[in-house]
Amino acid sequence: MISNKNMDLSLIKEKIIKTDEVIKLLLEKKQENQKHQAKYQVLLNLYAKRCKDDKLIQEKVKVLEKTIENHQSFTKKYRTLKLAYEELEKTHGKYANDIQIKYQSANKQIEQLKAELDNKLLSQEECSKICNAKVTKYENKVSRLEEKQKTQNDLIKFLEKENKTLIRKLKIAEQEQSMEKYKDQ
Repeated sequence: MISNKNMDLSLIKEKIIKTDEVIKLLLEKKQENQKHQAKYQVLLNLYAKRCKDDKLIQEKVKVLEKTIENHQSFTKKYRTLKLAYEELEKTHGKYANDIQIKYQSANKQIEQLKAELDNKLLSQEECSKICNAKVTKYENKVSRLEEKQKTQNDLIKFLEKENKTLIRKLKIAEQEQSMEKYKDQ
């Protein structure tokens, strides 16, 4: 019986040792699984962060595309205004030349009239009346031309101011775009 008990005890002891080994193996597996689970969680967190980053990048791309559209629109408007301004400069130059030519022509006509009147020896009073009338007429013409010139100058100043405003807006848009690029980096 003792040998049976010894045998049973040794069998139980052997089973306990094997059970301990199995428990140790299970614990090692569990720890290994926990390590893998921790690594998996880190990877999952990285993936979630990457998804958020991708969404932010997509939003930034949309904003940049909109900025590019706006910049192109401003560029088109700027070119249109620049062409209009250049056309006004040409027109202004023509008007200024026309006014100067008309003024010189009027002065020549006045001089010719004075010479004719002197040559014909008209009376001082008649000469004065005719000359004053012509001078008044031409002065009125010159006055009207000067008013037109002033109106053109005011228009040119306005366009220059608008041009400067648009240039400032373009610079601001470019600065914002470069700031966006800097933020993206």
